[in-house]
Amino acid sequence: MTLLTTTTRRRISLLITDWDETVTLKDTLHLVAQAAYDHKPEFSPKWEYFGDHYMKDLADFAQQYKDKNPATPEKNGKNALERKINYLDQLRHVEMQSINRIEDSRLFHEVSEAQIRAQHRHVQVRPYFFDVLQRALANDIPVCIVSVNWSAALMKEVLHQNGFDTSKVQIYANDVVMDIRSGVGTGKLSKSEAVALRTGIDKVRVIHEIVEKYKSANPAVTDQIFYFGDSNTDLPGLLEVNTGVIMDNPRLKAVFESELGIPVCELGQGDAEDVDPKTNRIYYVNGWKQVLDNWI
Repeated sequence: MTLLTTTTRRRISLLITDWDETVTLKDTLHLVAQAAYDHKPEFSPKWEYFGDHYMKDLADFAQQYKDKNPATPEKNGKNALERKINYLDQLRHVEMQSINRIEDSRLFHEVSEAQIRAQHRHVQVRPYFFDVLQRALANDIPVCIVSVNWSAALMKEVLHQNGFDTSKVQIYANDVVMDIRSGVGTGKLSKSEAVALRTGIDKVRVIHEIVEKYKSANPAVTDQIFYFGDSNTDLPGLLEVNTGVIMDNPRLKAVFESELGIPVCELGQGDAEDVDPKTNRIYYVNGWKQVLDNWI
């Protein structure tokens, strides 16, 4: 593992981050669902039903994939990475099974956006994220959130309730579809699968869109693109930018190092290493305080 000191000169010019367990301390998907159960307490099936079926689908898929795609003798390297990316891409089938199950149940039918936004009071944001966000916006650093979560509206409310102008933060996520006339949920979780965010591969598509958008307006903005994430869903995005940062998840760090053979750098340890800031690197941090102190 490569260890770097804080003298390494990388500075964020474009900040892209995941939401759940990267910005937040805990996953918030259940809070979106809770808005529906608060609206109709007697609704069945309960949330655990959907979670249990998702985990079963995931386990079944993982076994089927392993049977159909036996591992090659090379544990690390290009083959391992291609295999991992292919696995994450094919997870779309599992995600869509879950989405279809929830949409068919009509869990979110007649649930209002206001009810979903009201769940903001239960969202726990990681310490120092708001400090990073405040400093980034003060220095005209674009900030984008890219998430497979089901409610961009909830994310906006969290930012709004903490004093941020949500028009200055670009949020790319799914949303419970609201009926134009009634203003309440139709039961659908996206208007179109063509633009929906379901997998890590979808996140890469959005990252490309973001980069092209800012590159055409100001090429300098894309000199130092940082992506922050905490899970396998973030793995493709972390590899897509010149600085991918794993947020406080040792298991994902192990995937990069042990499974893929990709070195992960840490801040504040070891001897100084002079690194070209444009060289693609994966870093590991245990919180946003390190980001605040070193990169912004």
